Amino acid sequence: MNAIRRVLLVACLLLCMGIVSYAETETPVEAFVAQFKGDLGDDETLMMFCLDLNGDGKEEVFLSREKDRNGRAGNIWDVYISCSNKFLPCDQLVTLDHRDLIRKKTATTGQYRLFSVTSPQKPQLLLTEFLVSKTAITQKKIAKIELLSWADSSDATIDLLKDTDQGVVQITKGKARDLKKIMKKIRAEK
Repeated sequence: MNAIRRVLLVACLLLCMGIVSYAETETPVEAFVAQFKGDLGDDETLMMFCLDLNGDGKEEVFLSREKDRNGRAGNIWDVYISCSNKFLPCDQLVTLDHRDLIRKKTATTGQYRLFSVTSPQKPQLLLTEFLVSKTAITQKKIAKIELLSWADSSDATIDLLKDTDQGVVQITKGKARDLKKIMKKIRAEK
């Protein structure tokens, strides 16, 4: 009976090692495209932005199809966390509107923090922070802001939250083949 348990244990360990090595990728764009198994048209626009959120000096990669939206909350994004020379795909998808992202550099650590301002319903704004650990991304709701006048206040409030030096997150849009080239160029520069 002990021999059977040992064989099962070794089989489970080998299976787990295979799953972990399979999950890692060197090219997030290729991994992102592969998950759609032919459901991604050649003319379809993808969106990507990169930002170091875990402080390791390497940028995490956020990828979405332009058409993958979650109503007013924004696009649904796959996140690939940097890990040595590879990337680990997060199990969780995040929803955020790339037009209302705010990034702030922490003075003490130099690490960036990522925030999103959304409007779940008028006249409210919701401020959310996205936190990255070694293998996961989590969303933390920070504040609900009740606006007195929606017409005048929503854009002004978002502008106040953004810092002109670092508030804009650069979004890259393009076809999959173009984003693959951009990723190769970014990796070669580092």
